[in-house]
Amino acid sequence: MGDRRTVIVLDIGTSKIITLVAEVDDNDITIIGYGEEKSQGIEKGTIAHRDKLKKAIVNSIKKAEEYIGGNFPAIKSVYTNIFGVGLESKKASESIEFEEEDRKITKEDVDELYKRVEEKLKTPRSNFEIIHILDQNFILDDGSEVEYPINSIASRIEGHFIVITIPRNVYRNLEDLIRDAGYEIEGMVANPIASAEAVLDQDEKDMGVVVIDMGAGFTDVAVYKNGSLDYITSFPFGGSLITFDIAYVFKLPKSDAEELKKEHGVASVERIRENNYIIDVETREEEIKEITVVELAEVIESRLEDLFSRVKKKLEEDGYKELPKGGIVLTGGEANLPYIREIASRIFKADVRIGKPNRGYFGFGDILNNPKYSTAIGMLLFKKDEYKKYTDISNPLPDFGGLKNKATSWLQKLKNLFH
Repeated sequence: MGDRRTVIVLDIGTSKIITLVAEVDDNDITIIGYGEEKSQGIEKGTIAHRDKLKKAIVNSIKKAEEYIGGNFPAIKSVYTNIFGVGLESKKASESIEFEEEDRKITKEDVDELYKRVEEKLKTPRSNFEIIHILDQNFILDDGSEVEYPINSIASRIEGHFIVITIPRNVYRNLEDLIRDAGYEIEGMVANPIASAEAVLDQDEKDMGVVVIDMGAGFTDVAVYKNGSLDYITSFPFGGSLITFDIAYVFKLPKSDAEELKKEHGVASVERIRENNYIIDVETREEEIKEITVVELAEVIESRLEDLFSRVKKKLEEDGYKELPKGGIVLTGGEANLPYIREIASRIFKADVRIGKPNRGYFGFGDILNNPKYSTAIGMLLFKKDEYKKYTDISNPLPDFGGLKNKATSWLQKLKNLFH
């Protein structure tokens, strides 16, 4: 067991901002502090009101500090999610020909592959920032594919990678906002990767699976194949569109529409038809509006069909006409809608399950075992694995312009050989 350290993660979303404080070592995560604040300032997938969002971030962090008590040092730095329009994945490969015909591959050789990938993609004219570089596999000169290249004997090594990027202006706006709020950034993790870490096990990754995280303002997608990440994308829409539809159809304020969705919303008309009932909603004019739960479900189901169809179309355009055998794992706040799994299954023509962050941590399980907290818990799991890499392996990666913090999963694979 390695030394325990304190990790603070900040999950910035369209509807809420979560702060978790945890004690982490190479085996366990124990959450000791929790803060949640209503999010303000993110609209249509971008930071629209800096001051409102900054205030919400500060309030969320302060609530976590208050939960722990006065003996805990003030929070000065956080590990945050990264989100926004333009978050995407790219494939890259690099190889090294050794001067000797056959020699043992060293950690430094693998480091060099990562360095070359970053240098090839990151040029002075690049308009994006690299968030993660993750290995998919390594191929030796005889054509054999290996997961753990260290100490293998070869005259050539080739690495295949997936690189997660985001437009530079999105990255810098978020970075500047958090620093302006008074906090330094220890590292970032892309939303789709964090959510997947919280709800997938290795068997699902090996089989192949699609994770769809539908929050209020974003729908994030991650595809896993053959045990590793293969693709991500992000859409600037989510459950807030359902809320907007409810407000429009029934002529309600947005806040009332959101409450109506949470209290009485059902994703399937067929499921509720025989149990229809009337909901009395008070309008701004202090009149009572009668809405049946079937009428509400019709609005919700229609919009969900639209949103899932957009995701399916994008996946097909990007080469996933046939979904992986593991089907769909649906998570995020909107996954709490009753019967949403059935709508997704019908649209994608695949098995669908609801993913909850119910493993890998201690503390606050009664609150956090909910799809809406997948990103926050996933960041802790991601950070723990990153921490294990540097406590279990001596002489960690050199910092190639920040590459050390961008997820080198081969180290985790190497570690597994000795545990």
